[in-house]
Parts: sequence; structure tokens; C-alpha cells
Amino acid sequence: YQISFDVNPDMSPDQFRAITEDMSVVDIKKALQKRFRNEQIARMGNIHIIYPSFSKKNFEDIIEMQLEAFKEDVKKLTGYNITFDHTINDIIYKEGVFPTHGTRPVFSTVHEIVKTPLSRIIFMITESNNADTDTIKCAFNIDKECVSVTLYDKNGNELDSFDVDTTIRLENIRKDKSTSEEQSICAVHES
Repeated sequence: YQISFDVNPDMSPDQFRAITEDMSVVDIKKALQKRFRNEQIARMGNIHIIYPSFSKKNFEDIIEMQLEAFKEDVKKLTGYNITFDHTINDIIYKEGVFPTHGTRPVFSTVHEIVKTPLSRIIFMITESNNADTDTIKCAFNIDKECVSVTLYDKNGNELDSFDVDTTIRLENIRKDKSTSEEQSICAVHES
């Protein structure tokens, strides 16, 4: 795909999918001609598997599957139930989806935002003597750039809450620049 080198995180996966859905056997043959001789292409025949890139819904489903698998792992390893607010899904999508790069950035973002803080969360539970903890609810606080954790007992009573720092990169880049920053950027560009 000509657009496959675009790493713009603001490109919609649906836009990229629409482009990849328009691919035909003729397009494939033209691309192959840039790399192989015609007799080599002829040996491949006319049967080609063409599959489009992931859509936004596909990426959202992958994120949900990763979080569900993590919930099961946490339950097996610690005995705690863990739940995720939609804000966790949203920040993983915003930070991890690069349509041209597939799913690997999504997996590493899930690891960074959700899996890495788990040891800190378990430490905070034991440190605060919340032995009655049954459920850990996680949400992402965009203003503080952290995972907000709330602990509940079996009856749904709130026991404690705290924040666990995490690193976000793309959301900071997307934020509007202040007027003075904008002038500075323009000045550097002009010079």
C-alpha cells in the first residue's frame, strides 16, 4: 500500500481500511513488477489473498480481548477481581493504535498502561492493610496522567483509592499548544 509508511497516529483505521479494501489483483501485479521479473510473477498465478487492514472496531475488540485475558490472569494469580473503566480502553486506543503498524503497538501499550502498574497496585493494597479487598477498579485520569485505582470489598464497599503514575506520550503531543508556544514554533520554523 502506498500509504503503508504513514505513521500519523491521527489517521483513522477506518480510512486506512477503506484504502486497503480497494486493492485488486491488478494493483498487486503492478507492485510485484517493481520487485520481480514478469516470468517470476507469472509463476505465482492469479490466486492472491487480499485482506484489508484492521478497522477501528477491530482495534477496539483487540483491546477488549487483551483486557479480558488480563482480568483472568489477575484473578488466577492474585485472587482479586479487576475491572476497567472505559477510560482505560480509550487511552490504550489513543496511545497504541497506529493503523499502518498493526497490533504490536497496541499490545505494548496494554502492557505499559495496565500490566506494568499491577505490581504497584498489589504493593499499595498490602501496604494499606486492605486485606478485605476483592475488586480493583481502574480508570484513567487524563488530567493527572495516571491510573486511578479504587479498592472494593466483597459487598461493594469502597475501601481505599489511590493513583498510580503511568507514561503517556501521544496525548501530550495532541494537546493544543499555548499562544506563546505557537509563536515560538512559528519563529523557529521561519528562521
